[in-house]
Amino acid sequence: MIWLLDENLSFRLSKLLKDAGIECQHISDVGLKNQSDLEIFMFARTNNHVLLTKDDDFQDLSMLYGRPPLIVKLEIGNMDNASTAAVLIRDKDEIGYAYSSQSYQILRIYSLRSVH
Repeated sequence: MIWLLDENLSFRLSKLLKDAGIECQHISDVGLKNQSDLEIFMFARTNNHVLLTKDDDFQDLSMLYGRPPLIVKLEIGNMDNASTAAVLIRDKDEIGYAYSSQSYQILRIYSLRSVH
């Protein structure tokens, strides 16, 4: 399972997640910087990545095209990278479960707790 971080998340966040043992890439790592949401969605779909975003547009694409990918919608406000990483590290097992069970199209992550 590889996490793909959308453009609205800092590329610096991927280093913090990698340091915690999470396999991830930022869209700039895979040549998708400044590409459309549809192109990013389709890349994640084709490569079976988990797509992490703050963008509501991916929710719409997920409803249109279905799963994959699993969309992890971050409802965390403007947290710094260290705080965002802490929330994601805290919820990595839940993200892994949602990914492997294929029961969810969209998983919402909040700063206080996760909600499906």
